[in-house]
Amino acid sequence: MTSRTPRPVARPFPTGSDELTGSWLATTLGSSGARTPEVEVSRIGEGRGHMGSAFRIRVVGDEPADLPRSVVVKLPATQEEARQTADRGGLYEREVLFFQEIAPRIPMRVPGCHAAGYAAGEGFVLVLEDLGGATEIDQLDGLEPALAVGILEQLADFHAMWWESDELASMTWATRHTDAHRVANLTRILREGWPRLTASLADVLPNGCHEAGADMADLLPDAFAALANAPQTLLHGDVRLDNVLFVDPESPAVILDWQSVSRGAAVIDVAYFLAQNISATELEVRGGELLTAYRNRLACHGVEMDTTALRDQIALAMPLTFAVASSLFVLADTSDERTRELARVMATRAAAAVDHFGHPRDVLQSV
Repeated sequence: MTSRTPRPVARPFPTGSDELTGSWLATTLGSSGARTPEVEVSRIGEGRGHMGSAFRIRVVGDEPADLPRSVVVKLPATQEEARQTADRGGLYEREVLFFQEIAPRIPMRVPGCHAAGYAAGEGFVLVLEDLGGATEIDQLDGLEPALAVGILEQLADFHAMWWESDELASMTWATRHTDAHRVANLTRILREGWPRLTASLADVLPNGCHEAGADMADLLPDAFAALANAPQTLLHGDVRLDNVLFVDPESPAVILDWQSVSRGAAVIDVAYFLAQNISATELEVRGGELLTAYRNRLACHGVEMDTTALRDQIALAMPLTFAVASSLFVLADTSDERTRELARVMATRAAAAVDHFGHPRDVLQSV
């Protein structure tokens, strides 16, 4: 949990690393030091996300003493299509508002935010706590169940705090999963990206993977409409290992990247997390145990979920996991080898999750 309310950032916002100067950092963080700091700037997180750019600013020396020695700065994506998609979807505005309005209140470990700014058509900037010493687990490697339980319990705490809350109605900046624009955008990404993904990776995808996602674009609108009848809460929207850091074994994992914070059924986060981060083998063996851990933690807050309803709702949320895999072939640079491997892993795990939890088509037909 972070208690800091971020400082506002003066416009115009920086657009690249050459504008992340010592003078800018000192002014943005309100340093009272007489000396302009010398800084070193480096790009971080390349290949880990396609909706933004991240840089580390390290202050050289001990002056000014009132500045942190290192911070992470988030700016808009460098790819034009990704940046336009993020703008249309309100991703940058949402993350800034999350750190301004929500982060200080939640029972979840998130980076401290020193400063934040957003203006429509002018970009955004976040100056965040640097957690560079924390451990990253590559999404390609997957997460062991013991660590997955800890993240699911954090999600349960977060979901329970906002479960059917009256405050949700006023959070208009946090899009609903049934929002027409969001549904249309995800459907478009599935229609464009899934055929590209399965054609490009045909030789390395498991049998049945193409078929598992073939009709997700057709099913997504009805599946999301059905999930609108489930209890609503606040969601992270993108809980995958590339957005998680582990500080030490005794501390909760740090959850990063709140551009997709939204309102919807809690299972959307749960389904996404399990389908993105748990290997097919582990999901088959431990999937039930992981769901039980989430349900039990909700129950600690007085929120009860029926097991059958939970599994059916997870099946209804599956189109989102295929959309995220597909998005790499719409918004990212697929000439990058890691991007292609990430798409393969995402698609493979999404198909395995459908095998384990059920296909949304079957749930919709039974309603």
